[in-house]
Amino acid sequence: MTDLRPLTIFLGIEIRRNRQLRSLHISQQQYIQTILMRFGMSKAAIISTPADQHVHLTTSGKKPFTPDR
Repeated sequence: MTDLRPLTIFLGIEIRRNRQLRSLHISQQQYIQTILMRFGMSKAAIISTPADQHVHLTTSGKKPFTPDR
């Protein structure tokens, strides 16, 4: 395996790196556009999907803590 140049796309994920600002931007926009075109949904209407802002996710496998409201 040979390192040819800086990574820009990997497994459908676009990767942009700014070494001076020490930032990394990861996007799947092009992959999503490809999927939408493949299934004829590129002109589908956009809607927002609200989510519960009080849910806390964990990696421990335990039930997430939800504070009393």
